[in-house]
Amino acid sequence: MATQAPQLLYMLDEDLCRLGNATSPKLHNVRSDDVKTYERNGIVMVLANGKGVSLITETRLKRIAKVATGYVWKLPANLPIPPGLALNPGMGSILKPGGLPEHYFLCPVSDMTLS
Repeated sequence: MATQAPQLLYMLDEDLCRLGNATSPKLHNVRSDDVKTYERNGIVMVLANGKGVSLITETRLKRIAKVATGYVWKLPANLPIPPGLALNPGMGSILKPGGLPEHYFLCPVSDMTLS
C-alpha cells in the first residue's frame, strides 16, 4: 500500500501559535518524539516525513487555555515559511468544525541537519 505524501503549505493562511517561555517560542526545542533523526557522516539529520515542531491555531489554544502552560507566541497569517520548511496538517490532526486542521507540524521538505 502506497503512503500518501503530506499536504504541505508554504505560507500561513491563519495565525498559528506556539507555547514557549518568556524569551523564546522554543521552535529550536525539537524533541525526539517530534522528529525522526539519523546520522549521516557524523551529522545528525532530520528525516523529512511530515513530522516536526507543533503549532496550533488560536481556536485550539482557546480551548486548551485552562491546561496549557507557558507563553504564547504567535506566527501571523501570511508569514512565509523559511525555505526548506513547510507546514503539514499531518495525519490524525485535530480538526475544527468544517474539517479544517487546528494542529500543524513545521517540518522539513527534505532531509536536513538538526542544527
